[in-house]
Amino acid sequence: MCRRAVLDLDPTPQAVGVARHFVAATCHQWGLDPLIDELELTVSELVTNSVLHAQTPIEVELCVARGAVEACVRDHEPAPPVVRPARVDLLADLDAVPAPPPWVELEARHQSLHVGTSGSIAAGRGLLIVEALADEWGVTPLKDGKEVWLTMPVTWPHPESCECDARTSRSSPGEGCHHIPGPWDVADTP
Repeated sequence: MCRRAVLDLDPTPQAVGVARHFVAATCHQWGLDPLIDELELTVSELVTNSVLHAQTPIEVELCVARGAVEACVRDHEPAPPVVRPARVDLLADLDAVPAPPPWVELEARHQSLHVGTSGSIAAGRGLLIVEALADEWGVTPLKDGKEVWLTMPVTWPHPESCECDARTSRSSPGEGCHHIPGPWDVADTP
């Protein structure tokens, strides 16, 4: 039997925290506590990318089937995410930080180094985290955007057989993973 949960998000900075809570609560209800930290981190990185770069509504889906947890983050921006190389010399990246305009107060200038925008020294390497923690990950183009997905293996016995177990070919994660209502369902998050 598969388990599936979906969360719709607006592209706001709060979306990342809501997604993390959703992942933790869902994993806890499904009895997948050992995966909470890694799944929270990887999903929050993907949601952060959608918030920063797509700026469209976001959908997060978790599905447990065939010995794996599949997590998908969908948005309406067709451009795939770009894996940036690991940073070797952070001090060299300081030259790449744009200087604040001269009319910004001095106290605010020093804070500009700590802002996690996509052009700062603190950003741009989230997919390296996903790559390191996920068993596999990828991008599936959609008619109206993209789906960035990842899988993590899990030991989770199916209490009964499921049509997902009979599938031999891998398609898009979550495809064919039908929601079966049960006590594991997560209530909609505001």
